[in-house]
Amino acid sequence: LSFVAIIGLIALAGIEVKAFAGTSAESNAATAAGLEKLLGFVPRAYTDVPAMLAAELPAFVDVCSPPALHAAHVTAALEAGAHVLCEKPFVYEEGRAHADLLAAARGLVGLAAACGRRLGLCSQYAVAAESCLCGLRKFRPGEALVDCAAELASPARGRGPDALATWIDLGPHLLAALQALASGGKMAAGTLRTDRAGDRLQCTFTLERPDAPPLACRLCTFRTGEGAAHVRRLVLNGVPFDLEGERGADGVYGARIVSPLGEWREEDSMRVLIRRMAAGHPPLDGDAALRNLEWLLAVAASAAGEGGE
Repeated sequence: LSFVAIIGLIALAGIEVKAFAGTSAESNAATAAGLEKLLGFVPRAYTDVPAMLAAELPAFVDVCSPPALHAAHVTAALEAGAHVLCEKPFVYEEGRAHADLLAAARGLVGLAAACGRRLGLCSQYAVAAESCLCGLRKFRPGEALVDCAAELASPARGRGPDALATWIDLGPHLLAALQALASGGKMAAGTLRTDRAGDRLQCTFTLERPDAPPLACRLCTFRTGEGAAHVRRLVLNGVPFDLEGERGADGVYGARIVSPLGEWREEDSMRVLIRRMAAGHPPLDGDAALRNLEWLLAVAASAAGEGGE
C-alpha cells in the first residue's frame, strides 16, 4: 500500500489525521496532493519526526518509515506518549547483526510497557488468516488445523533476484498469518529447513502449540514478472484460499477470498487491523512483533547457511 492509501485507511478507521512526516518538501507535496484528492483536506506536513511529535502530541502514530529508521521513530513516538503501529519488518537494517536487531526490538517492547503505551506490528495478513480459518471451520466444523502452506509474491519492479531480500520484505506477512492461526505457537527445535534459488525462498518447520496438535508449516516468498499479478495464497489442511482485493459497488475497497469451499467478500484487512489497534486490541502486539522478527531472522540465517534457529 502507498503512504497515501495507509493514511486514508487510518482516517476511515475513525482516527483524526493531524499530520504526517515525509523525507522532503517535494515528497510531502506529492503526498499532500494525494490526500487532498482522497480525504478532501491536507494534514500538516513535516520533514522532522521529533518536531512533528513535539508540535502535534499525537495519541496514535503509524511508523511507515524505512526499516532502518523504525527503532528510532518508534522510540520517539512512545516517549512522546503515543500508541504506535509499526510497519514490517519490525526492526531491520541490512548488514546489522541479528543479535543487535533482536536486542533493539526487545528494547522497544520494554519501552512500550514502561510507557504504558500500545505497540503493534502492522501486517494485514494476520486479519486475513483469521478470515480464512473461519471459512474452513464454517465448511468443515470441528476439523483441527494441522497443516498450513502459504505463498506470497509481488512484482519485481526492477529489483534483481535476491531471495533473502524478498524474504525480509514479504516474510513478516506470512509469519503474521501463522501467528494468527497458531496463537502461542513455538517453532519446534530442529524442524526448520530452508531452500532458496533466484528470488525464491522456501522454508518448512513445525509449530508446537499449547492445547492443539502441532502445525506443519510451509512458506514461500518470491517475485513475479513485470506486470504480473500478486500471489497471496494460504492453504489450510489442503484447502487453498486466494486473497484478492477489489472495489465493491459502493466504491469501497475490500477483500475477496476465493476457495473451492466458496468465495466471499470481507472488509479490507488493513482497515480492520488499524481499527483494532486503535481500540486497544492489536492483532499483533509488541510480544508478537518480537516473535515475528525472531522467526524472520531464524529463517534468513538458515537460508544464508549461518546455522542455528
